[in-house]
Amino acid sequence: MAPNTTAIEVRRYKPQTSKGTPLVARGSITLFLAAAGSKQLAALGKELAKGATGKPDPTLDKPSKTGMRVALKHGDVVLAEDVVIPGDGRVVRLVLPYNGGELGADGLRLSASGDVAVIAAKHEPTLSSIEKATLALVPEKLRHYNLGVALPGGIALNNDEERRKQEEERQRQEAEHARQEQRAAQAEAQAEAQADRAEARAEQREAGGRFEIHLRDITLETLTPSLSAAAMLGLRRNTLL
Repeated sequence: MAPNTTAIEVRRYKPQTSKGTPLVARGSITLFLAAAGSKQLAALGKELAKGATGKPDPTLDKPSKTGMRVALKHGDVVLAEDVVIPGDGRVVRLVLPYNGGELGADGLRLSASGDVAVIAAKHEPTLSSIEKATLALVPEKLRHYNLGVALPGGIALNNDEERRKQEEERQRQEAEHARQEQRAAQAEAQAEAQADRAEARAEQREAGGRFEIHLRDITLETLTPSLSAAAMLGLRRNTLL
């Protein structure tokens, strides 16, 4: 039987209190998946709609060995594959790093071997004015830079392979769209981005973990919009991990 493929609507999640842990991490699009008719997923959907917070539920990330299998794509990029959704209504969570930019025209699409329900919510990162302006310039065909592959937890063990495939695709796109001088500038900007991350980690230690990460303006001015989007996505991934 051919898998069912459906488009996924992504709702906005905005926590209504600073207490507790956000149900969707800032700088991510998180998918909650379960067998159709799951009461647990329905209850979770109501909490998300209210902007509720709570404690992390480790059962959401516990892989199951049997059940329906799903795959997730953003355009032609595979974000997760062979994810097992148990048939007893338990919820599986997929966390995708997200830099705040627009998704591709086709959005997110889920392929499932059975009747699977999904709730997707985004918790947008805080962006500087130049970051917003940069993301707005990312071409439609390169918007896959705005969303990363699923992080470990509740996903298939071959996620590292999918991450490798996406990185190869990025490198191919860069070779096609970046000129020689842009690549030279990229090397310089990457060094600055590494300094940014080191500085951000120091700020995190000093502030007790409550801080926002941004690329420096000079870094964004040096890179093309698409490469800037990729660098911003890298910061989001590092923060989530």
